[in-house]
Formats: sequence, structure tokens, C-alpha cells
Amino acid sequence: KRASDGDAGESPDANGDPDTATFRVTRTGDTDDALTVNLHPLAGTAEIGATKDYTTDLTDATSVTIPADEDYVDIVVTAKKDDKIEGDETVVLCLKADEDYRLGGYSAEVVIKDGPWVDLDIDSDNNNGFADPDLSNSEEAIEDDQPLGGKVIAVNYADDDLDNVSDYVDGFSYSDVATGPTLSDPTRFLRNENEKLVPVVLSVSDAIDLSSFAFTLTYDASDPASTSHSGSGTASDPTQFANPSGYLRLWTRGGNTRRLPIRFDAASNRGDGYGYYVPSLESNDSFAPGTWSKLAEACGVSPTARTLTLWLEAVKKSDKGQLKIKFSANPNGDAGGGIVKDEVLVTARPVTKSEWHEEALKKAGIVNANWRPETGWFNVFSKQITAQVYDFYRSVFQQNSHLQWAGMARLASASVVGALNQMFEIRLNFAIFQATYGGSSSQVNDPLFLTWMNRLERNLLTMQKEIFEDLAWQHEAYLMGGFRALSDLNAYDATQMTAANLATWAIIDNGIKTQNYTVEIEGNTRLLRREQEEILDRGYNELETVPLLPTVMTLLVKNPIPGGLGWWAAETSALWMTYVTDFPARWNWIEQQMVGPWSMWSDSAKMDFVSRSLDDIIDGLP
Repeated sequence: KRASDGDAGESPDANGDPDTATFRVTRTGDTDDALTVNLHPLAGTAEIGATKDYTTDLTDATSVTIPADEDYVDIVVTAKKDDKIEGDETVVLCLKADEDYRLGGYSAEVVIKDGPWVDLDIDSDNNNGFADPDLSNSEEAIEDDQPLGGKVIAVNYADDDLDNVSDYVDGFSYSDVATGPTLSDPTRFLRNENEKLVPVVLSVSDAIDLSSFAFTLTYDASDPASTSHSGSGTASDPTQFANPSGYLRLWTRGGNTRRLPIRFDAASNRGDGYGYYVPSLESNDSFAPGTWSKLAEACGVSPTARTLTLWLEAVKKSDKGQLKIKFSANPNGDAGGGIVKDEVLVTARPVTKSEWHEEALKKAGIVNANWRPETGWFNVFSKQITAQVYDFYRSVFQQNSHLQWAGMARLASASVVGALNQMFEIRLNFAIFQATYGGSSSQVNDPLFLTWMNRLERNLLTMQKEIFEDLAWQHEAYLMGGFRALSDLNAYDATQMTAANLATWAIIDNGIKTQNYTVEIEGNTRLLRREQEEILDRGYNELETVPLLPTVMTLLVKNPIPGGLGWWAAETSALWMTYVTDFPARWNWIEQQMVGPWSMWSDSAKMDFVSRSLDDIIDGLP
């Protein structure tokens, strides 16, 4: 049966005193003497202890004494406040039989009512990616574990919708930065509907009155409306966004919904289907009573819902476990009283090399599984992907014409594709010759001929892929995240972005920002030398192991830069009796006959030539 005062709540009363329940042990008959009643150990689902669910005023857990001249004694159960979500719990008292008395009722139960609580959940064990958290005990156990770092999410400066605008500013009209965005023309914000945001689940207990409680969200916020930028958005003056002042943003809707850089405001009843920015509030401020229902509507759920989902975006790299999201509530609203709270940890990491590479592949339209240089030039995918690679370099240069390497790489496509096409013609002519003068056309399958021809094709296509894998992702990272995307990655993992490579990009970035063309060319030339010395030299060295291939390769190479001389036409002492497979000679030719003439072109001439079709560029080769 229930005790005489059978309920105790975890929450303190209006005076701040803990709530209690009472077991009353009574007797009938003679009360002249004290009576000791033996007890079984307290049972039930609640745990006893100063740091557990409850305490009692028993001095001896095995018995209780009814004083002389009294017909009862009370055992007081004091509930302990905690922030755990555990539901109602029970304390059961059972009396033991004894020869000194006869038992009537021998047991009673007290219920400790679960107090008001709030719960904040995120995928703290990092096993769900962008999906909802499991709401599991394992997540709960580690959500504030500093060494583990909490939920790890990538800074949102990629380009999920492939519109060449970084995700963290995508859809926020640049022209509105000064005056502030409005809803007058929602179509301006259509392009931020394809970003991946992380769900953050907020819950409040049944013990909280949704209409009267106040709550606070506190985190290292970055207001999207404060985003600033420079540049006019042209290829020669590209838009560059300033490093955000904060780290995180919470939104009322996910990345598949149109989001506006406007704060959630309960007074405006923003349940119109758009996503709104939820600001961080300091601990001495809070969302007023009644705001929860408005926030629920803005999140697309019922105003009476006790669980809603916000969506988290990271805009700047943090240290491990540096960022906290705190959710606290005052069940009594502005009237004062106890505070219930929860928090989770977040680590914002940079986009990794492999993720940027995937972005570059996606931007180029390349299916990586089809990219197999070993299949040679006759594979339809090889021709298609080669065109996609060089179109990607063209698009990079068209976005930011200060990325000179990409423009030169686009022009180099003519030399590579021209060489591969010439090799195809050599095969075809060889087959015709064999059939006409040498007997069976099957002699085109001569092992030696096929060995050097296949080796040359394979090497050219492999080197093309290796260049893309090394430098395409870096250009995509710079276009989308600026220099900080590369710098963040170096600080996060220097094996992915080395100090030497970062130094090259620092030169390029400095040249762009200071409008120093000489410095800009110096940085891009360093990228070109890296390509030739560190990436391609392995392939060239392999060609030197096959007789005649260095000669054939040198004969095939052509200078794609108008105004620059070809290999043999240069007639310099450095090139005399050398082959393109020799790095010092090759670099001397590239620096003098490619970089030099390219540097003399006007911006408009470069853009005009780079923007031409591949066939037109090939037709223009000397």
C-alpha cells in the first residue's frame, strides 16, 4: 500500500527546501513501553544515498522504535534532486515479523516523482553521421567527455549544391550584407537547400509547463547576418568572405530547407517553413515563457511537442572538445526557482583532403570508379574523363583568374590530348602498313610495339590522374574556403596539407590580397614546379626505362602557350640533346617558354584562350 505521505518530488518546493515523503509505522494496544519494530532492507527502484535518489532519517537501517506513550513513528524519505532522466522511482519498506508483535500490514511504498528536466542530445559517439542521435545510454555517458571531444563535424565551407558558393554563406545575398536580409524576395535564398547539417535534439519533461517555463541556449554562435566579404564576384576580383567571428550556428530547419540569415523571433511567429537562425543567449538572458511552442512551430512540429530538433552548422575550426552547447530551463519562468540543464560537446574540424577530392570529382562530374588509366586511350571513359579534368581546370580559372596554374593546366590539355590522339594515329597507320606491306594486320599486335605504345598511353593518363589528385582538391578548397581552409587542414593534419605546400598557397593568397601580380605568379609557378618535380617526375622516370620512349615523348610534346617555343625550336644549350623526361631540362623549358609568355598575356587574353573549347585549343597548337 502507499505510505501515509506517499509522494516526494525531486524538485525543491517554493522555499527551496527538498520535498519529502513519509512512512508511518503504527501500533494498537498497550503503549506504555517503547516498541522496536524490525525492518527488511529498503527496496524499490530508487537508490539510497547522499549522491543517489533519496535519504532517510533512520539511524539504524534494520529497525525503528515507536516511543513509549506513542502509537506511531514516522520514517522521512527525502528526495534528492538530479538532472537524470529516469522516470518515477519507488522506495519500498517491509516490516519483519517478531515475537514481540503481530503484523497487520507489513509493507508500504513511496514514489519519488521524477522532477522537471531538460535533455540535449547529439550524435556524441559519432556513429550516425548526419542522422539523428540514438538517444542511447552510450551517447549520454560521453556527451560531455572532454577528452573524447563530443560530436565531430566538418566546417561547412564545401559546396554541396555545386553552385561555386561556399555552403556557410550560400543563399545569403551578398548585396544584403550592409542593409540586412529581408523576406521581400525569398528567391534570393534558394541556393542553400542542399547542405548537410547535424541534428540536435531538445527535450523537456512532462513536469514542465510548456506555457510558463523560460529557457536558454548558449553556444559559440556565428550570426550569419554578420557575414562580411570583399571583392566584386568577378574572376579577376573574386568574392572572399571574412573569417567568421563565431564557430557554430543553430537553425530551425535542416539543410534541405530554404534557410534565411534572420534570427528566430517568437514575436514574429516564424513557423512559415523557412529555416531561421537561433541565436545564443547569455546565462542572464532567456527565451521568455511561451517561446518553446513558437520554436516548436518554427521547427515544423506541434506547439505542444516536448521534443524538437534544431540543426547544427560549423563555420570555423575549433580545438578538440572546445565547443559546448548548453540548454537550461527555469520551470517557474520569470518567477525564480530551480534551474535544470544539460550540455553537449562539439568539435569542428576542417574538411579533409579526401573530402575536398570528392568535392572536386563531383564538381568535374567524374565517376572515380570509371577512372582507370591502365585501360588506355581506347577506353571511352578515358576520353570522357580527360575532357572533364581539363574542363574542371577551366572552371577554376573562370571563377578566380588569379589561380594561374589552373589556366595553364587547361591549356596543357591540348598538348596531352594531342599526344594521345597522335599515338592513336600511329597505331592506326602501323596497322595499315602491316596489312599493306607486311602481311597480316595481326602483326600490329607485335609485343614490342604494344609494350611501348601501351606504356606511353598508360603513363600519360596516370600522370594526368595524379596531377588531379594532388592539386584539384587544393584549388577546390581555396575556392570554397579560402586560405583558411588549407591552413585549418595543415593545423589539423600536416600530412594532408604539408607546411611546404601551405607556404606556396600563402604566397598565392598574399599576391591576390595585395594585388601583387609578381608574387601571385611566383606562388603559381611553385605549384607548377611541384607538379613537374614531385608528381610527374615518377612517370617520366618510368618512361626512361623503355627504349625509344623518351625520344617519342619528346617528339610528341608541344607548347600549348601561344608565344612560347616548342622543345626543339627553343634551341637552348639546356635542351640540346636532352629529352622531356629529364626534369632540369624540362623545367628550364617550362619556365622560359611557358610561364614566361603566359605571364605577359593580359587578363582578358588569358580568359579568352582558356575559355575556348578543347578542339579549338588543339587546332591552335604549333
